[in-house]
Amino acid sequence: MLCRREFRGAAALSEQGTAYGSAQATDLFFGQKGILRAMAGGAGDLKSIQETNRRLVLQMLVKQAPVSRATIARMVQLSPSTITNAVAELIADGVVREVGAGDSSGGRKPILLDVNWGARHVLAVSAEADRISAAWVNLQLQSDLRLDLALERREDCLAVAQEAVARLLRERSPRTAVGIGVAAPGLLDRGKGAIVNAASYGWRDIPLAAALEDTFGLPAWIENDVNAAALGEGCAGAGRGLGDFAYVLVDNAVGAGLVVDGRLALGAMGNAGEFGHMTIDWNGEECACGGRGCLERSVCWPVVRRRLEEEGLDAAREEPVPYDRRALLHRLSSSRRENRALRTTAAMLGAGIASLINLTDPRAVILEGVFSRAPAFIDWVQAEVARRMRGLQRDVPPILPGELGDAATLAGAAVMAFERSGLSARAVDGVRV
Repeated sequence: MLCRREFRGAAALSEQGTAYGSAQATDLFFGQKGILRAMAGGAGDLKSIQETNRRLVLQMLVKQAPVSRATIARMVQLSPSTITNAVAELIADGVVREVGAGDSSGGRKPILLDVNWGARHVLAVSAEADRISAAWVNLQLQSDLRLDLALERREDCLAVAQEAVARLLRERSPRTAVGIGVAAPGLLDRGKGAIVNAASYGWRDIPLAAALEDTFGLPAWIENDVNAAALGEGCAGAGRGLGDFAYVLVDNAVGAGLVVDGRLALGAMGNAGEFGHMTIDWNGEECACGGRGCLERSVCWPVVRRRLEEEGLDAAREEPVPYDRRALLHRLSSSRRENRALRTTAAMLGAGIASLINLTDPRAVILEGVFSRAPAFIDWVQAEVARRMRGLQRDVPPILPGELGDAATLAGAAVMAFERSGLSARAVDGVRV
């Protein structure tokens, strides 16, 4: 499956740059529409058209390789000479290679082309509450080098990210790097490459992507971490082939990424998916966002841990340090002992997800985070969703555990960086980042 998604919203098409593209070959980057728009926009000089043709050919190869020049010409409806020239340039650039002869339908056997998957790389960076993760990722979303650097003080986010990227570039050749994809929490200014406000982390006005671009001379782009994870799951995880799904992350904070008609929806200002700040308890606790009764203050990990301790389980302290929260919650939810703390959390999360389903009508909801390896808990959430939707006379979408774990965020950041640099990525043998 071709890993491409388009970001909707006016902001995504203005100062934030060109949209990411759809699963078809008719988006702003590729295909006949791409060529026509480039020409109509005043960029129809020969160099611009040749670049568009190369991108179109490469997109088709990523999706269909190995394939012949003649097949590409038929698929993209360009002349054989145009394809021949574009392929020659891609081969000279080291991105495409000839891999032998294919079957003949009469006449000479065609020469097949394939992508040189290791010819281009991006640096994928993920900023989290306690660490900065970074990986060197190729066009198949495979990585042979990943770093996880502890973030002992959250105000050191930028410095630690710069150190992670510097170490990757010392270990690998910068010549094959085409850009840096950054996944970060909170509200972002994509045009400025900055975190505007990540309330749960205490981060404000941090020019994370912009600083990386200035420091290392590579183009850098930033996206919300949950949106990036949704992009990763959609390309190579539980969201493959769904077209419409919601990705919900429940961890130290709560958020959602929404995929509608095969495209990641950002909203008019790029801030869609702040699921954790949906009001679920009018008289609930005050939230870091300034509101009260947000879903995040009812189901995030710190609140769940507090509930467990108030119930007298003190379970978190029984685990090794650092303990595996997913394993802990799997054990507690699977126990025969009644656990009101987790039951209450499941009911609240189910209420929030039911509202999300009613609003967006997804085929499925992908749940990731601390509860993603607790099938009994997911069943409780599913039951609460079904209970709240029973009068609507419609099928209730399944709640699926994520398949990629924390690799989804890095994978999505990599896909985003390849897209923004004019390339495409395809997970052939799964994701390894």
